[in-house]
Amino acid sequence: MGEHVNHQQVQIEERWESFRNKEAGPAKTMQEFYGDAEDWYMELGPYQLMLEPVNGTWLYYDRIHDQWSDSGYKPGQVIFSLSGEDIVITEREDKSTEDGSPVIQPLDETTCQQCGEKISSMDKFCPYCGNKINAPAARACKNCGSAIKNPQAKFCNECGSHLE
Repeated sequence: MGEHVNHQQVQIEERWESFRNKEAGPAKTMQEFYGDAEDWYMELGPYQLMLEPVNGTWLYYDRIHDQWSDSGYKPGQVIFSLSGEDIVITEREDKSTEDGSPVIQPLDETTCQQCGEKISSMDKFCPYCGNKINAPAARACKNCGSAIKNPQAKFCNECGSHLE
């Protein structure tokens, strides 16, 4: 998926939004109504995420425990992206409808200064020309010197030391 936002998340959340107020009807099973699980699933680098359509909850695959676990996020609350090999979870602006449900919004767009194409504001590189876009400054662990790829990390992924 590369170094930018997985746009598949937006498509899955828009799909969920279209199902939210529909009634399954007496003759339909959950699979007949919502479709295959693969329709709600996405990979983001080494991470696997799935929007559970009945409860409207993002799940992640916990490789250590070999099970799907609740991420604690609902559609429209966050954007999942990658920074190197690390997942980055960015909160979206707090916007909701009158009934309190989240508003699913398309990702913010910007323009590549190299080629002029519209790109996601979360892209690290332009998907059209490869131009580097707003690369964040690298951090290093003061204890072991390892590069910290996730700008939101609070602990080093190599030695476990608290990052300041």
